[in-house]
Amino acid sequence: MNRRIALMLAGMVIVNMLACTVQPVAVSPTPTATATVLPTPTATASPVPVSTDEQLAQQALIEFFDRLHRGDYAAAVELFGGSYEIIAYVPNVDPADYPALLQGMCNIHRCLKVRQIVSSLQWRDDYFLIGVQLDDPEGGVFTFGPCCGASLEEFPPRSVFEYLVMKRADQTFVVIGLPPYVP
Repeated sequence: MNRRIALMLAGMVIVNMLACTVQPVAVSPTPTATATVLPTPTATASPVPVSTDEQLAQQALIEFFDRLHRGDYAAAVELFGGSYEIIAYVPNVDPADYPALLQGMCNIHRCLKVRQIVSSLQWRDDYFLIGVQLDDPEGGVFTFGPCCGASLEEFPPRSVFEYLVMKRADQTFVVIGLPPYVP
């Protein structure tokens, strides 16, 4: 593990995927370090331009979810790098009409705003794995589960959702993945 990733892990919240909960983990180079949640960058939070690839990837993810949440599907198309074939199930929509496909997808999936980024890891030179919590419509953290008649043990609640963000050859960032589907 390289030094940058080791230091990143020292200050981030680790997601316990088995229990699907966020738990602070005391992985620190010094006994005084504590686990913290990474701050979520916002488009209006600071006049300082975002400069690192990791920050640009985070900003693209936040903006993608904001555009979907606002219903600005034509603008969201610019930030979606996934396959439209996986949402071609939307009835009565031309498969080549990407904004309409995203709109139809948001009628089925939960197109919520990003509440906060809880983890961010550069996977390769051009990919970032970013874990987020989403805003629940009632103002809390969106939690999914249990589902479909399953027990808490079979389907523990989940409040952190991970997305790949890819840096394209033109130096822009796109999101791979869709908002949570809740049957």
